[in-house]
Amino acid sequence: MSPFDLPIGKSLISEDDRIKNVVTRTSEDMVCMELFDPITDHPVLTVHQNLRSSSAEIVLAEREFWTTTIDGAPLGERAIPVNVSSWSADLPTRRLTIET
Repeated sequence: MSPFDLPIGKSLISEDDRIKNVVTRTSEDMVCMELFDPITDHPVLTVHQNLRSSSAEIVLAEREFWTTTIDGAPLGERAIPVNVSSWSADLPTRRLTIET
């Protein structure tokens, strides 16, 4: 089932040895995507994603879990931007790529 098919207020949960993924449809146009470390069960990424556009709001991105790049450059000491045009998470390498 895709997030587009998910009824508002319902969640999809998938889990493997690398990550637990919870996707909740919060409105007609939005989903909340939460990724959890499967060992600690602590959240490592929370994103509010617009289903109609590529825009997203990053609510939480755990620095210790991810190697993060923003617009192709390492995160360094910069703050992780909240409103982004696109993002992707590569689970095997724990790489979070953000485009503003």
